Amino acid sequence: MKILMLTYEFPPVSGGIATYTAGLALAASKSGHDITIAVSGTPREFDGDITDYPFIIVRYGTGNYTFGKLPRLLWRTYRLVERGGFDLIHALDWPHIMALAYFNRFKKIPFVASVYGTEILLAPDSRQIKYLAGENFFTAPDRFYAISDYTRNLLLETKPTLDPESVTATPPGVDFDYFSNPGEKFDIYKRFSIPINNKVILTVSRLDKRKGHRAVFRALERLPSRMKNEVSYIIAGDGDDSKYNQELRRLAKNSGVNVIFAGRVDYDLLPSLYASCDLFCMPGEPYPEKIEGFGIVYLEAAAAGLPSIASRIGGVPEAVIDNRTGILLEPGDIESLSAALVKMIRNDDFRAGLGKAAFEHAKQFSWQRCAELTYSVANRN
Repeated sequence: MKILMLTYEFPPVSGGIATYTAGLALAASKSGHDITIAVSGTPREFDGDITDYPFIIVRYGTGNYTFGKLPRLLWRTYRLVERGGFDLIHALDWPHIMALAYFNRFKKIPFVASVYGTEILLAPDSRQIKYLAGENFFTAPDRFYAISDYTRNLLLETKPTLDPESVTATPPGVDFDYFSNPGEKFDIYKRFSIPINNKVILTVSRLDKRKGHRAVFRALERLPSRMKNEVSYIIAGDGDDSKYNQELRRLAKNSGVNVIFAGRVDYDLLPSLYASCDLFCMPGEPYPEKIEGFGIVYLEAAAAGLPSIASRIGGVPEAVIDNRTGILLEPGDIESLSAALVKMIRNDDFRAGLGKAAFEHAKQFSWQRCAELTYSVANRN
């Protein structure tokens, strides 16, 4: 099947949609599908691909999604769709759903769409979506693929007129072999001057308020004084919110714990970074306009044998199984988060047991299965 995948995010840009698109495309290509990926976004992000992919990548910088940039997005999307001769068009983010829904007001263009959660809440209040797509945003796609059961249920609750058979949950995968076989471990102790006997907590994410860095710092501040000298906390990721970055550095100083802001870590170093740490912690904070639809980083950590501490929010409980592969907490419960950290740090057997179960849990999620769920369903329609 000849498939056109439309997305804003793709490596070397980091983020959940970029990881999802790359993993799905690689698996679909290995299954024999003819894949073309069209990547829009800001020009500065397109300095070249980080690897050779077995499919065509068309990159065009439309800039951020403002009214001023929309004509270029619409025009380039339309040209690709019209001249490609594709068997299937797959919109992997809301701007491309919006663009194709707009075209469907004038000419039927069959397509399918992926949803993660945030766009379901975004659509009713977005000026762009209202102006260009209206209700077509939810009615134009022939089928929706939801990243989790949570996201599927949210879509059907929000739009009860949708046929439930047209909304399929297609959980993401993880490159299990890649993350479970890091090769030589990344020497974090030498690189970041971490005391050799310290337990190391890791967060891998953009520096975004909803990821829960602030909660971790407040929980670390409540650790027993003696334990603070036995803990280091690595944050891998960057962000462009300077005010939030400054707040995190202030909280880091107040925590009394050795904190390392590692910045963005190259993808080829991630497996070794996970493997060099003791536990993963990303307790998301709730935001009305954004949803954590799943959380692929929890699977990456699990594949490396790390248990997670996370919030019971969005689709995260499908990635982290409470008291089996990690600990799930109510968002904002700092006291419970601090207690969970103490338990993980002090009890090696407990932490190791969760890590072993997490490792087995991650095996259930493959990009091959994601591709089969996605494109075998599409092909039947």
